[in-house]
Amino acid sequence: MFCPRYRLLTVLCAAFLLAAPADAQPDNDKPTTIRDDEIERYLHQIADPVFAAAGLVPAHVQITMIKNPEVNSFVAGGQHIFVHTGLITFSDDPTTVIGVLAHETGHIRGGHLILKRQEMEASMTDALVGYVLGLGSILAGAPGAGAAVISGGQQMAQREFLRYSRGHEESADQAALTLLGQVHISPRGLLNLLEKLGTEQTMLHGQANPFLQSHPLFPERFAHIRSYLETNPDKDYPASETLKEEHLRLEAKLRGFIDTPEKVLARYPETDKSVAARYARAIAHYRIPELNKALSEIDRLIRDYPDDPYFRELKGQMLFENGHIPESVEAYEQAVERAPDAPMMRLGLASSLLAEENKSASKRAVIHLRRLVVKEPHNSFAWHQLGMAYGSMGNLGMSYLALAEESSFSGSRKDTRKYLDLAKKNLPENSAAALKAKEMIESLEKDKKQDKDQDSD
Repeated sequence: MFCPRYRLLTVLCAAFLLAAPADAQPDNDKPTTIRDDEIERYLHQIADPVFAAAGLVPAHVQITMIKNPEVNSFVAGGQHIFVHTGLITFSDDPTTVIGVLAHETGHIRGGHLILKRQEMEASMTDALVGYVLGLGSILAGAPGAGAAVISGGQQMAQREFLRYSRGHEESADQAALTLLGQVHISPRGLLNLLEKLGTEQTMLHGQANPFLQSHPLFPERFAHIRSYLETNPDKDYPASETLKEEHLRLEAKLRGFIDTPEKVLARYPETDKSVAARYARAIAHYRIPELNKALSEIDRLIRDYPDDPYFRELKGQMLFENGHIPESVEAYEQAVERAPDAPMMRLGLASSLLAEENKSASKRAVIHLRRLVVKEPHNSFAWHQLGMAYGSMGNLGMSYLALAEESSFSGSRKDTRKYLDLAKKNLPENSAAALKAKEMIESLEKDKKQDKDQDSD
């Protein structure tokens, strides 16, 4: 299920192209994250060998896609890589995306987020010292000299921080080359990307001041990679045709959902009989909406590729959003049967079952949702759906407990406590669920007390 979601990002990040505080955006312009099993599977498929080569546990590295046309990716919050949709749609070769993910892996392995935080604190200290000295000059009757000292201290701190940042980026680039060599992936895709971006930057902004950049300039970066390839021609491994086709398919899927239907149909005309083009056209027709054309296109793909779960998942989504609930359930069930570990696919099936509005279907939805929240305990929408499913079955205690879980992830302690109190009243005493509710209440009280103690300090 191709599903946009909203999420605030952490302030400090290590980016492939640009390090910037993501939550500096206004509250009404939060970045849109995209959940899609097929895209997430593809990104992990190409990145997991790189993670393993870096000594990381692939399952512990989270990859999240952000709907943003800029060609970028960054690391935030530990082992969490964010990838812009623009990186996928701009790249014409899977080795490009793998190269960027290898760069981000270099940041994770090098602990650059922790180091960057330390360097930022040190820079702030330097700026503060300059401010105090400048203020002293102002109070002594030399306001001009004081202002100059304050400004100079701030500029020096900024340049020192940027110097450290460029060092981290150079380190991440070198780590990417090493990791790509270990997993037999050519860095040529990364080289081509940097050349394109460098050309565009020069055309738009002219030559940048290298001392005011958080990253080394593009010419320096692709010169380094080109030198590596010339010195190590045996490392120029081509991507497999299968991987190239899969990349084109995922690009088509993204464009199908993100670009206007008219633009998609122009880019992928009827004369293009590739799987990628057929996939994109099916999505475009579904969005217009032209359900019959969309179903006709996706049914032909299912006929040609009967074991592919994602075509059946898309059919389920089309039918669900157009009110054909029983047919949607059937399509989703066939998809889940072929990809039982796909969480968003299972969420789509559960949502379709709930739309049938009967206890039997709700009971089946509970089974799928309970399995989902075990796999993704922080998926607030899954908890919400689980609460609805239990409620439709008349199991109010479990419904309120699930809604309390949902509220706990939204940050609303008041609502969480309200649902937990209701859950306790409706759950059998000393049952596992009642003990869980009691444990959550105790945790809330503990957090409340800690906050009160911190406020008093």
